[in-house]
Amino acid sequence: MRNHCLISLCLLVPLWASAADDSNNYYGQREEGWFWYKDPKANKLVQAKSAQLPEAEEPKPFTVKWLKDNMDKTREAAIDNPTNADGSPSREMVAYMYLQRVVLDKSQNFANAAEQVVQTDPLLDENNRIPFGSAARAAFMRDLDNGKDQALAAVAQKAGLWFFFDSKCKFCVAQQNVVARFAKEYGFAVRNISLDQKPLSGMAAWLPDRGQSQLLKLRLTPTIVLVQPPNNFYVISQGLSSEETIGRKIMLVASTQKILPDNFIKDNHPFDKGILANKDLQSEKLNALKKDPNAWVKYLQESLGQSYQ
Repeated sequence: MRNHCLISLCLLVPLWASAADDSNNYYGQREEGWFWYKDPKANKLVQAKSAQLPEAEEPKPFTVKWLKDNMDKTREAAIDNPTNADGSPSREMVAYMYLQRVVLDKSQNFANAAEQVVQTDPLLDENNRIPFGSAARAAFMRDLDNGKDQALAAVAQKAGLWFFFDSKCKFCVAQQNVVARFAKEYGFAVRNISLDQKPLSGMAAWLPDRGQSQLLKLRLTPTIVLVQPPNNFYVISQGLSSEETIGRKIMLVASTQKILPDNFIKDNHPFDKGILANKDLQSEKLNALKKDPNAWVKYLQESLGQSYQ
């Protein structure tokens, strides 16, 4: 009987040890959760893919990528060890200075090539937009001034000015004289409107404020308003302004509000010539260009060519 029990016990020991090993492995890896099963085929597939990954190619010496990787390290080494024991420049210092020479020379080569491209391509030459030379620029500015005068005279045929003042305002008398000269030069009709129901000294024609200032939410005097019948009102200036400022602001309003014909607007915005518009840089055509430089250079050339017309 004793022998029979001993034999049975011996047979159970290996089974118990195996179960204990499995139990320890499971609880030792409990952080893996319920999905603890690992497919050996999947592990082999991951290892195979890892083995197939190509090694990153080292950049060629003195390329921009290579310089980015080495310039800082070489400079830091030169700072830490600028000279040898005998006081002569260290090899680290020499190496850094030569790298710096490479960077400067590459910059010069880039600048030379860029200048050549700009000088030989009319679409890139800024002198074709706005002349740089003294004589040519002076002629350009004269034409611009003449165009502005013609445009203001054209605006005066479609709009007039309201001049709001207060008899106690110390700047209103000076502004009145400016407005009178400006209106006479370009042909604007002017209506003088008093906020305190009193005229300025020497003013012949004026009208009391009938709520216009409240409608336009005016806060300061003197104020000039451009009026385009029947119901368009544009505050040009609040406070003392020069004739040049008044004219510039009227031109801005006339252009943005389409008071001027298109040909006047174009002639008086020469600095917009040759400029890519937002619509050009957001066109759906850009999706087809991908990464082909020849394709997007051609697109830009066509867009810039149209902007000069």
